[in-house]
Amino acid sequence: MRKQFLELLLEMIDRERSKLEELWLEWGSTQHPLVYHQSCKLDKLINLYQRQKFFCSC
Repeated sequence: MRKQFLELLLEMIDRERSKLEELWLEWGSTQHPLVYHQSCKLDKLINLYQRQKFFCSC
């Protein structure tokens, strides 16, 4: 079950990273609120994945 959760998190990270890349190309700066918000969202998902992976024995 945890392995499936980790796989889902990886899919979400990939999806959010793609959104960030699109926003970066459109707005070109981390100072833009949309780019900054997406960056924070991606960071939170990556941190969650790292914490879960650390405690996973799979």
